[in-house]
Amino acid sequence: MTTSDRPNILRAGGALIDITPNAGTHLGGTWGVLRDARTVAEPLYARALVLESRTRKLCIVQPDLEIATLPWTQKIRQGIERRCGIAPDDIMVHLPQSHSTPPLGNFIIDEALPNIPPELEYLRGSQSEYCEYAVGKILSCVEAADKALHPVQLGAGRAVRDDLAFNRRGVTRDGGIVMPGQFSRASRPLGPTDIAFLEGPTDPEVGMVCLRNEKMKMSAMLLHFTCHPVNVFATQHYTVSPDWPGVWCAGMQEECGETCVPLVLNGCCGNINPWPAFHADFVPDHRRMGRALAETSRHILNALTFEEEATLDARVKLVPLPLKKADSADRATAEKLLAEHPEPRWDEDSTPRRVNADWMDAAMLMSVELERERSPELAYEIQVMRIGDIALVGLPGEPFVEGQLEIKVRSPFPYTFVAHNTTDFAGYIAPRHSYPRGGHEIRNKPAKWAKVEPGCLEKIVEEAVRLLDEIGT
Repeated sequence: MTTSDRPNILRAGGALIDITPNAGTHLGGTWGVLRDARTVAEPLYARALVLESRTRKLCIVQPDLEIATLPWTQKIRQGIERRCGIAPDDIMVHLPQSHSTPPLGNFIIDEALPNIPPELEYLRGSQSEYCEYAVGKILSCVEAADKALHPVQLGAGRAVRDDLAFNRRGVTRDGGIVMPGQFSRASRPLGPTDIAFLEGPTDPEVGMVCLRNEKMKMSAMLLHFTCHPVNVFATQHYTVSPDWPGVWCAGMQEECGETCVPLVLNGCCGNINPWPAFHADFVPDHRRMGRALAETSRHILNALTFEEEATLDARVKLVPLPLKKADSADRATAEKLLAEHPEPRWDEDSTPRRVNADWMDAAMLMSVELERERSPELAYEIQVMRIGDIALVGLPGEPFVEGQLEIKVRSPFPYTFVAHNTTDFAGYIAPRHSYPRGGHEIRNKPAKWAKVEPGCLEKIVEEAVRLLDEIGT
């Protein structure tokens, strides 16, 4: 049989390019303060994978950055379409969300809120100069991946690790919520006795999609795990690092060769952290975690089988999600404060220089109110890609892991890997049962990181499963 008689012969091309920021660039993970980059633990890369069969071409973009807002995702997609001819709906933009990297877009304070001068743009969430730089590098990376297309074989596998990621919603004995932190046996010999139990599960799956060339060398791979990349954020506040995703990728390049391009698909980790609630003297360590994932991946590699053909397909659906409406008294308080102090109000004698918490709270509340006035519903993009017997699901924001687990269980595909934080920043999206308890991820006052109503995760799951059923037939 000739190649022309086999329309599903798969070709792939991967590329990566350095996008490490300069000193002084704002890093994500905080608000109201400039968190300026001072040291680099590991470089940041833009990573791209292009897949092609005779009938379809797909692209996955994974820069080592914190988040992307829709305008910047649209710039990436439009640029890729111009340079490579790939349709925007066939391009997945996923950011693993390391809190020790710059954001790609202003996701804290709405652009429509006035009186923030350009030199304080970081208060909105990012810095345009770095965003423009990163997007230019991302487009060059995708173009290089597209030019590197070559025949490949496809393999997929999985393992489980239950010792690297932990539910971060501790239910207290009075029914509230705390986020467990690190503690020492010396200071708390009885442990965190205020926590009765952890609210939810984790997802222990370590997933791999591998693409190897005719010489049986790995050309590219997709790596899937589910955990907030916040080890470095918790221990080295001004350090640039892709955290465990970057170390995992470096480990796979060490195993498979520098020409192999690994991309990480971080799962729905809105309620998952890399430290346990009840383990005394635990020190977060992104390198230890990344090396552990690489070691597990080596065992998966040894068990893989490969196929030369794979159907490629993709679907996108916009699902309307209702935005929270602020309490009238809270809104009145916020409007009064911002009227009296239209420009950022700074705390006196704070080091580093920090915006007053009440001013930030008012600005964040009004940011969602302004967004809701433009449209009472968020157009939430669910994206599904098919690569043979493998399904990739892209979900914006930070859904809780419960949604991902249900999608995986109900998927018709043998392998279903969910990537959070695709396309746009939608904030935390929790299951309905979590809302009465509150907590960091769920607050009554709207903010860009807590802006959708209860019931949205359940709606997302249903629509994602419908897309999977549709693309799987």
